[in-house]
Amino acid sequence: MYFPFLRGRQNELLAIRELLDEGLLTGKVIPVIEPIKETNTFEITLKQYIEKEYQLYLTLNTQVEDFEISPTLENLISESQSVFPALLMEDDDYVNYIPQLGELPSIVFYKNREDIDKKVELDKLHINPKISFITNNRDTRYFPNNEVGLYRDVFEKKKRNADYDSNTPEFYSDDHLYYREEGFVAFSDYSIVGEEYSTSGFAPMAVALHIVYFDEKEETMMIRHFVSDSNEDISNPAGKFSEALEKLVQWFLKESKDQDFKKLNHSSAMEEFVTLLDNKKYPGLGYVKKLSLKHHLEIMDRFLANDLND
Repeated sequence: MYFPFLRGRQNELLAIRELLDEGLLTGKVIPVIEPIKETNTFEITLKQYIEKEYQLYLTLNTQVEDFEISPTLENLISESQSVFPALLMEDDDYVNYIPQLGELPSIVFYKNREDIDKKVELDKLHINPKISFITNNRDTRYFPNNEVGLYRDVFEKKKRNADYDSNTPEFYSDDHLYYREEGFVAFSDYSIVGEEYSTSGFAPMAVALHIVYFDEKEETMMIRHFVSDSNEDISNPAGKFSEALEKLVQWFLKESKDQDFKKLNHSSAMEEFVTLLDNKKYPGLGYVKKLSLKHHLEIMDRFLANDLND
C-alpha cells in the first residue's frame, strides 16, 4: 500500500479528487493530507472520498500552518467510515492533541529518532496505531508488536529549476518493489512535491516539469526533469512552459513506442500534457504540478493493483 503524504494545497487536493472522479484509483493509493486551510476544495474532496467510500487520512495537528478544523467538518469526519486521523509525532503537543481527534489515530508518523522516544507516551495511553511510519529501516526494532511503514522524501529538490538536468534520467525510488521484504506493510513519500513547504510564491527564471515513470525492464521508478531553455529572466512564463512541455511530450511519445513502457506509464495526465502541447495552451504552473502528481499516483496505483504480492 502506498500512502502519499501531501499538503492541502488546492492543486494537490484537485489531483486526488480528479483521480477518484475518473475512477483511476483502486484503493492501493491512500492519500495522507496535512491540511493548511479549510477551503471549499478541501471540503469537497473530503465529501467525495466519503461518498465513494475510499480511505483518506488527515493529520489535523499540521506542522506547516495554524490549521483548525470547523465543527461542521469535524462532525463530518467523525461520522465517516472513510476519513481517519493521523498523528505527527514531531508535534511537541501531540499528547494533548489526541483527545481532540475524536478517535484514536490510525497511523502515526515518526520523522526521526527523537520522535520515536515519544512513543512511550502513546504506550501509556494504550494507543496502538494501525501503522507506524518511520524513516529509517533500523528503527523497526522499536516497534516489535506493530505494523511499520517506510516514510521518507525521495524527491531530490534543486535550489533552482535551471539546475535540473533535462537530458539524464535519475533514479527516484524502488520502495514499491522492496518494502515488503524489508519488513514494512506500506510506504510513504512526498511524491514530486517534496517535503519542503513554502508559502512564498515567485515567478521562476526557468520552468521545470517533473515526471516519474517505471523503468520497463527493472520496474524501478525513475524521474525525468524537462526544463525550459529561455531562462535569462522571468518574462514569458507561457513560452518557458511550452519549451519544457515539448521536451516532455517528445520524450514520452518516443518511449511509448515500447509497449512495456506504455503499459506501465500511460496515464490520463500524460494525455492532457499532449493535448496542452497540441492546443498551445498554458494553464499555469499550479495546474501543471497537479498533472505531474496525478500521473505519479495513477501509475503507482495501477502497478500496486497488478502486483499479486501487494
